[in-house]
Amino acid sequence: MAQTISSSTIGFPRIGKNREAKKALESFWKGDNSLESLQKTFADLQVEAWTLQKDAGIQLIGLDGTMYDQVLDWVPHHGHHSFSLPGT
Repeated sequence: MAQTISSSTIGFPRIGKNREAKKALESFWKGDNSLESLQKTFADLQVEAWTLQKDAGIQLIGLDGTMYDQVLDWVPHHGHHSFSLPGT
């Protein structure tokens, strides 16, 4: 019986070839970019990353997109919804 080996990724660079994610986020923070434009940039980068991995023959592609902080993105999943600094 022949064994099948699958390839997978657990992470993939999400900043873009030309640092598009960084530029879009910083532009949004400055008020030079709309939320819709920021979201479109990140969505386009995710599709590009998935396509590159698929075209490279990766069978199991990890979903790891985030706009800023991958750890902070998980906070609501653990029951935390807001933060306050001590003394505020």
